[in-house]
Amino acid sequence: MSIRYTYHAQKQMLERGISKALVDETIVNPDQMVSQAEGIFILQKIYREREKDYLLRVAVKFEADISVVLTVYRTSKIRKYWRGDR
Repeated sequence: MSIRYTYHAQKQMLERGISKALVDETIVNPDQMVSQAEGIFILQKIYREREKDYLLRVAVKFEADISVVLTVYRTSKIRKYWRGDR
C-alpha cells in the first residue's frame, strides 16, 4: 500500500511539527480506526512526547491500494476522541 499526502496534510504536519515517520506508523499500525464517511477513516495513535501523552489523528481516504492523507493533528484530549476503554 502506498501513502499519498495532500498539500493540506503536508502543510499541517509542517505547521504542527508532526513527523512523517509518526504519521506513517499511525497509518500502518493504528491503535484505533474510526469510520467517518464512505472510505474515510480517522486513524488514531497514542504516543508520548516531552513526558506527556498525545493522540495523533490522521484522516485517511482509502482508494484501491493508496492511502490518501487528508489532514493530521494531535491533541492532548485523548478521552474526547477515544472510542471505548483506554
